[in-house]
Amino acid sequence: MSLAKIDFGETVDLLNKSELQDALREDAALRRAVSGVKTMDYFYNASQIGSNVNTYTIPASPAGGYIWAVMNIGFELSAAGVTRLYKEGAGVPLSTPIGGSRFVGQTASTIANSLSFSKGQCMLRNGEHLIGLAPGAGFILSVFMTVIEIPAERIGELLL
Repeated sequence: MSLAKIDFGETVDLLNKSELQDALREDAALRRAVSGVKTMDYFYNASQIGSNVNTYTIPASPAGGYIWAVMNIGFELSAAGVTRLYKEGAGVPLSTPIGGSRFVGQTASTIANSLSFSKGQCMLRNGEHLIGLAPGAGFILSVFMTVIEIPAERIGELLL
């Protein structure tokens, strides 16, 4: 910092030109690092997906060129029950969670339950969806999901 004497007799710290340039470079680097990265919350009113219905497809999927890291997904049920979560890949029919689906996790048997993931544990690419297997009793009333979206070519940065 450079010091300057002001009329009123006090000494004040001021940035000099090189210190200001350094601060602006750091700011630009930070802006580049977070460019295109955003967090999003999704809420779906499931309209009472009934008990023993094979699946409920969560309609969201990342746009082309982006990847989602699912951080949390929660289910509100009308009665206590276990909800299983599967991931279906692009080109795989969204029907029953067998054959091209990958088991992601299972919730506890409660009315409101959720699953949390680390940044690289549950990732979705364009055309991939999460599907929930409805519990044996009651209904799925709503689904809440939190994701981090990042351009696909920068996926390595998300995982660091």
